Amino acid sequence: MSGVYIDTGKSSKKKKHDDVVVEQSFAQFYKGAFRLFAQTRSSCSKNLLIWAIGRMDKWNRVTLNKAGRGYFSIDCHIAGGKRYADSTVKNAINELLSIGAMVSMSEDNKRDSVYMVNPHFFWKTKTQRDRYESIKAYINKLKEHEGNQI
Repeated sequence: MSGVYIDTGKSSKKKKHDDVVVEQSFAQFYKGAFRLFAQTRSSCSKNLLIWAIGRMDKWNRVTLNKAGRGYFSIDCHIAGGKRYADSTVKNAINELLSIGAMVSMSEDNKRDSVYMVNPHFFWKTKTQRDRYESIKAYINKLKEHEGNQI
């Protein structure tokens, strides 16, 4: 984990100074993001969306193939003691697709399971131009995959 260490000025028995770690990687939540969380029915879907936001690259893409789904399940088990079956995670992905939280970036004939988290609500990098381009790409994918909504 990369981070910025801030010296609190307080001493502790274990080390010379207590440090507060502030992570440098971040994701921004934009207005309206709550609507997506409110529309999700299962706790697996909510957890998957938060997990995907943390794992997505600078273009909001995340890979949820069998290995990716397994990493998510393991992370949930470590963090909260809940392990999800692969079929449950697949259902959560379908739910997130149906409410417009994610869109599949895979071509119909390919099965690489790459998804884009909706950049209208969540964004990882700082540049506004990149976000704008990603929103355009997201909308184009929505047009290709009828049934998804923004």
